Amino acid sequence: LGLLTTVIIGLVAMQTLISQSADNTAMRAARYAATSTIPMVGGVVAGSLSTLVGGLAYARSVIGGSALAVIIGISLSPLVILLFYRLAFFLAISFLEFCSMEEGAVCLGGMRDALDALITVYVMSAVIYILEIIIVLKVEVIY
Repeated sequence: LGLLTTVIIGLVAMQTLISQSADNTAMRAARYAATSTIPMVGGVVAGSLSTLVGGLAYARSVIGGSALAVIIGISLSPLVILLFYRLAFFLAISFLEFCSMEEGAVCLGGMRDALDALITVYVMSAVIYILEIIIVLKVEVIY
């Protein structure tokens, strides 16, 4: 029984070590991608990404993975709808350009740009929402 317990503890420790290494590597890659692809504010985005990932790891340990999946699912479901609208605008603009209707393509291009701004605002709001949940979990309220 002692040998079996030692083997199980060793396997769990190895799994934890390997998963932490993979998470660290993925995080470094994401930070590098954000820093190098987003001009001027890439460092800020990379820093907020680190904060969000750390907070999500804490929230997962406090409330569990399934509750965290529900919170993220609630946050991402409107984003999927907005992205489908974005796809519809892309297809409509492509069709209008194919038919040589430049005025309509320019008009829909402006609407697509406004939708892009809305998507950006929604994503930032969702990140703030998730961070607020994490802060509420971390802060002990004294009455």
